Amino acid sequence: MPPRLVSVALKVRKMLIQNAENEYLVTWEDVHSATKVELKRLGLLTRRTKMPSEDWLGRLVREKSEVRARAPKRRISRTQEHEKQRFETSGQWLKRPKMFWYNGVHCYIDNKKFVVARTGLQKKLLRSTRIRHHLRMPSEGGLPGFVVPKRNHMLLGVPSFEITAGVAKNKIIFWYVNEKKWCGKQAATMYAALGKTLRKTYGNLASFTVVEDGDTKGYKSNKGKAAKKEQKIKTMDLPPRSPGLMPLDYTLWDEIEARVLSQEIPRDETNEQYLKRLRSVALHLPKELVQKTIMKMKDNIQATYDSHGSTTIAEGGLD
Repeated sequence: MPPRLVSVALKVRKMLIQNAENEYLVTWEDVHSATKVELKRLGLLTRRTKMPSEDWLGRLVREKSEVRARAPKRRISRTQEHEKQRFETSGQWLKRPKMFWYNGVHCYIDNKKFVVARTGLQKKLLRSTRIRHHLRMPSEGGLPGFVVPKRNHMLLGVPSFEITAGVAKNKIIFWYVNEKKWCGKQAATMYAALGKTLRKTYGNLASFTVVEDGDTKGYKSNKGKAAKKEQKIKTMDLPPRSPGLMPLDYTLWDEIEARVLSQEIPRDETNEQYLKRLRSVALHLPKELVQKTIMKMKDNIQATYDSHGSTTIAEGGLD
C-alpha cells in the first residue's frame, strides 16, 4: 500500500469538491483517479507499489476518517415530528414485499418546478441545486464548495413551469403541465388526466394504487380528494420531507434536469419548444435506469426505519 495514501486521498477529495463548486457530484471513482495521479506525482506510486481498488480506497478512507456521503447545507429542514412520521410510515411499508413497490404500485406521482435555464450562469445555479450529498466530514459543511445556494432566492423573473409526472415499473407513464397556479381545482384536472392514463395502461381496474406526497394545496385538497375518488385512485401518502421514498425525487427528477441542462438551448427557443424538449427527455429515460430506481424503494424504506426516520436514503445508491 502506498504510504500517505489516506492523507493524499483526503486532500484530493476536498480539492475536487471545492473545484466542482456544486456543479457536479464528486464520486469515489473521481477521488480514486485523482489520488492515483497525485501519488505518481509525489513519487509514492511506482511499478512495485500497486494502487488499491476504488472500493478498497473508499472503505479505508471511511475507516480512518469521518468522511461519509453527507447532505450539503441546504434549505430542507427536519423536525422530530417529521422523523417520527417517517419512522412510523416506513414500519408499515416494510410489511410489503420488495416486488410490491415495482408491480403493486400502479404509479408514483410528484410535482416539480422546472426553471428555463438559458444562460451559463442560470445553468450553473441549477446544477448546484441538484447535488444531494458530498463526501465530507461533519465539520466541512460550511466550507466553500460544500454549501448549495438557496433555490427560493435564485433566478427571480426567469420563466418556470410546474410539472406533475407519474412513473411506473420502467418508464414515465404520465406527464402533465400545470398551466395554472397549483391548487385544488388544478389538481382535480390533473387527476382526471391521470385516471385516463391509468385506465389506458392497466385497463379498467376496480382501483389504482398511487404513491404521492402530502401536498395540501392540491393532493389533499377537497377537490383533489373528490377527483381521486371519482377516478378510483387509492393513495399511499409519503410522510413530510421524505425524498428518499419517492423515485422521482431521489433519482429521476435530477436525471431529467441533468439531461436537459446538458443540451444546447437555442437562444430563440420558445417556452412551448422547451416544454416539448423537456417532455421528450423524460419519456425517453433509459428503461434500465427507471427500473433500478423503483427497485431501490425497499432499501430506502429499510434505511428510513433503521435510522428511526432521520434519513430516507440507503447507502450505495444509484449515484
